[in-house]
Amino acid sequence: MENTEVPLYKFYDIPQMAEETAKQLMMDKNMVINFASPDNKQINEITKYLRVGKMLVEWLEEWRGRKSKV
Repeated sequence: MENTEVPLYKFYDIPQMAEETAKQLMMDKNMVINFASPDNKQINEITKYLRVGKMLVEWLEEWRGRKSKV
C-alpha cells in the first residue's frame, strides 16, 4: 500500500501558499492534506479519518486494477 501519511497544512499565515498547495493537490491525486485549523480541537480525529479514507481509495484502486486483469 502507498503511504497513508496526511500532513497538516502549515501555511495559514502565508496567503499565496493556498494557491500553490491547490495546484499541487490537482497534480497529485495521491496527495491528501488536512486543512483543519491548528486550533481545531478535533484535528487529530480529522487526520485519522482522512488517513482511513485515503487507505480505502488505495485499496479500491488496487482491487479494481486486479479485477480488470482477470
